[in-house]
Amino acid sequence: MIALLTIPIYISSFFCRNLLSMMVVSAFLSIVFTIIGLAVSYQFDISSGPAIIMSSSLFALIIFILKSIKKMKLKRKKISILILKKSDGLVPVITQEYGSNEILMLGYMNKEALDLTVETKIVHYFSRSKNRIWKKKVKVVVIFKN
Repeated sequence: MIALLTIPIYISSFFCRNLLSMMVVSAFLSIVFTIIGLAVSYQFDISSGPAIIMSSSLFALIIFILKSIKKMKLKRKKISILILKKSDGLVPVITQEYGSNEILMLGYMNKEALDLTVETKIVHYFSRSKNRIWKKKVKVVVIFKN
């Protein structure tokens, strides 16, 4: 039954920004999952504990998948908007060290360089002087930070 305590907290972490609201949403979700699980166990004549856990687990999986899809679409949409707003098709890119946030360089990316960076997880820039894409031998850890 430990899952009844942890799964609602996991789900509420997607929607809540502070501890109090997370506790309230988690308590509400626990009640809902318990009622659904009891109804399923009564309807299909199965044990109530696994039915409650399965209802909460199924809901958590659905929320996780929907949030992942939404996040991917949102990131892709931001990328497209940034590129379309610049008249020459280039966007300035500030490269920072992951741990210290120290600024390492300022470069430019076009759509092709950005797509290569996202696809290969290796930073690609567009050289304005040479008019071509060049690859920086640095692995990408985080591409966008809100």
